[in-house]
Amino acid sequence: SSLSLLSLGYNNLSGPIPTSLWNISTLTKLSVQRNMLSGTIPPNSFNNLPHIQVLYMDNNNFHGPIPASISNASSMVDFQPAHNFFSGIIPSEIGRLRNLILLQLNWNLLEAKEPKDWEFITALTNCSRLQILGLSGNKFGGVLPDSFSNLSASLTYIDLEDNQISGSIPDGIGNLLSLQILALDINLFTEFLPSSLFRLKNLVVLYVDYNNIGGTIPMAIGNLTELNDLLLNSNAFSSTIPETLGNLTKLVELDMSSNYLTGPVPSTIFNIATLSRYLDLSNNNLEGKLPEEIGNLKNLIKFNAESNKLSGEIPATIGECQLLQYLSLKNNTFNGSIPLILSQLKALEFVNLSSNNLSGPIPKSLGDLTMLRYLNLSFNELSGE
Repeated sequence: SSLSLLSLGYNNLSGPIPTSLWNISTLTKLSVQRNMLSGTIPPNSFNNLPHIQVLYMDNNNFHGPIPASISNASSMVDFQPAHNFFSGIIPSEIGRLRNLILLQLNWNLLEAKEPKDWEFITALTNCSRLQILGLSGNKFGGVLPDSFSNLSASLTYIDLEDNQISGSIPDGIGNLLSLQILALDINLFTEFLPSSLFRLKNLVVLYVDYNNIGGTIPMAIGNLTELNDLLLNSNAFSSTIPETLGNLTKLVELDMSSNYLTGPVPSTIFNIATLSRYLDLSNNNLEGKLPEEIGNLKNLIKFNAESNKLSGEIPATIGECQLLQYLSLKNNTFNGSIPLILSQLKALEFVNLSSNNLSGPIPKSLGDLTMLRYLNLSFNELSGE
C-alpha cells in the first residue's frame, strides 16, 4: 500500500497491466518498458495516480487512445509510451503537466488532420520545463500551428520525422534557442527554410531531408557552427552551394543530394577536416572541376558526386583520403585518365567511375586493392587491357 517505485522493464511479460496497478496512489515511478504487454490505458487510470512522475511504457503492444485523465498526473516529469500502437489525437489536457520534461510519443498511430487536432501543441506551451519532444513515426498531417514556435525555451530535442506534415516550417522556430536536435525529415514540408532557423546556434543535428522545401540554401546557414549532421537531401533546393558551409567546422556528415543545386562545388567544403562519415552531392546540376582541396578530407569514408555536370580531371589529391571506402563519380563528364593514386586507397570497397569521358588504360595497380568488391568503369573511352 506504500509502493512508490515499480520497475518491470526488459522482461518477457505479456497481457494487460492489471487494473489494480492503476489504483496504487503512492506510485511515483512505473516502468514496464520493453516487454510484450498489450491492452489499453483505462480511461480513468490517472485519477488515482496523483504522485506519478515517471511512466515508461515504450516498446510494447499497447493500443487505444491516450486518456484525457492524464491531466490528473500533475507531477509527471517523464512520459514515454513510444513504440506501441496508441491511436487517435493527443488530448490537449496533456498541457496541464506543468513539470513535464520528457514526452516521447514516437512510433505509434497517433494522428492530426484538422487544425483542432493540433491543439495539444498549443497546450504544451504551458510546459515550460519541456526539453524532449518526440512525435516521429506517427500519422500527423496538416500544418504545424504557429504556437509550435512558442514551445518551451528549454527544448533541446524535437523529432517530427516520418509523418505527413505539410505547409511551411514555422517562421518563429528560431525562438527555440536551446535546440540541439531538430528532425523534420520525411514529411511534406514546402516553401523555404525560414530565416529564424539560422539563429539556432546550439544545433548539433539538423534533418530536413525528404521534403519539398525549395528556394535557396541561405548564406546564413554558416551561422550554425555547432552542427555535426546536416541533411538537406531529397528536396527542391535550386541555388548554388553557399561557401559559408565552410564555417561548419564540426560537420561529420553532409548530404545535399537529390536537389537542383547549380554552379561549382565550393572548395570551402573540403576544408572541413571533421567530415568523415559521408559527403553526398549526387543528383544535382553541379558543374566545373572537383576542387583539389578534396585531399584535405583525410578521414572521409564515403564520397558521392554522381549524376552532376562535373568536368575536368579527377584530382590526384583524392589519394590523400586514406580512409575512403566508397567513391562514386559516375554520370559526369570527367576526362583524362584514371588516377594511379587510387590504388593507394587500400580501404576502397566501392568505386564507380562509369558514364564519363575517361580515357587511357585501366591502371593494373587497381588489382592490388584487396578490399574492393565493386568496380564499374563502363561507358568511358578506356583502352588497352
